Amino acid sequence: MISFLKKIFKARLVIKKPQEAEVLVYEETSLPSAKILFNKYRLSVISVRYEEINLYILLKSLISNPVRIKQSYIYNYVKCVKPKIIYSFVDNNPAFYKLKNFIHNVTIVSDQRAIRDPFFFNLLKKEKEKLKCDISFVFTENERKELSKYINSSFYLSGPNYNNSLPKINKSDQKIRKVIFISGKIETPNLNKDELFLYEKKIFLQLREYCKNNSLELFFKEKNGFYDPKFDINSQSKQEKRKVFFEKFFNTNQNWTFIPHNLDKNSKLYKELFYENSLIVFSDSTLGYEFLSRGFKCVSFTDCFPIFGCEHLFKQKGEFWTNSIDYIELENLIDKVISLDQLAWEKIYKKHSKNIMPHDEDNKFKKSVLKNFLY
Repeated sequence: MISFLKKIFKARLVIKKPQEAEVLVYEETSLPSAKILFNKYRLSVISVRYEEINLYILLKSLISNPVRIKQSYIYNYVKCVKPKIIYSFVDNNPAFYKLKNFIHNVTIVSDQRAIRDPFFFNLLKKEKEKLKCDISFVFTENERKELSKYINSSFYLSGPNYNNSLPKINKSDQKIRKVIFISGKIETPNLNKDELFLYEKKIFLQLREYCKNNSLELFFKEKNGFYDPKFDINSQSKQEKRKVFFEKFFNTNQNWTFIPHNLDKNSKLYKELFYENSLIVFSDSTLGYEFLSRGFKCVSFTDCFPIFGCEHLFKQKGEFWTNSIDYIELENLIDKVISLDQLAWEKIYKKHSKNIMPHDEDNKFKKSVLKNFLY
């Protein structure tokens, strides 16, 4: 109760009563994904992290159940909005799967945002309350199998909404002129001690040598949502500082170009960078697998493909991945993937992407599942 009230003083306060909507979006970070999936419906957002607090709902909650104020706030918000669906793209928040314990007659929908590993499954395992969800969209059969142990739900296989809304590449056999390395690390408290960053550093420096030897351009794409306490990620002026930060980490600012995490995906520059003559390279990245699902030529260097906890489903070395970062092996694998014609690559990526991240064109499958709950 006290901790909740403290958050009021930091939150944006709204006086107006929430309007009714067909879809209530759980957490503000779920809104961009919800807009894609429910573009024809009215949306309302409940800020469960309390970036924003509705005073009308807060007053009702304090009167009806001041002891369990957080639960009461959500309950009264739902009661006021009268949604047909409560939707979350933050699928790794266990609290979302407890809504069914006190909210009824509303369809609860979870939508997987990123590849999940055993750390998340173990987190669910520790929960004492029953976890329920009417509909859960997950990437693969393996995730359905694992999540079904802890969450009572109907599971459907589909990829993330934004990726589904993007087109597949038309020609995967176009001549490769540049290599784009996608970082899989989001925080940098101890760069020179963090094993994943040091692993990526070794890969990147070998890529730099490979590109130099083969007259290819090299780009470094920082992870979406890159965060470090020293940087304001939304500041254009700090973007240059992040670039310098990585230049120091790689001990070089030559023969490679920095791509910020917030580069507009609808911009001409983004399309020129990624859709024209590019090879995508990554170690541990959901974004990397998104490119794979859309037919981009990809190479993955990871010690547990596709992610820790799922390596038993794949061999340690395959058509476009390896657990080795020896330069000769890196060179041979990249040469092999680059040399594949369009039909050969299509056969490979379609075979594996369906077991890692399926591509649901324009979210047609998801929308077909949900439409019956919106009428």
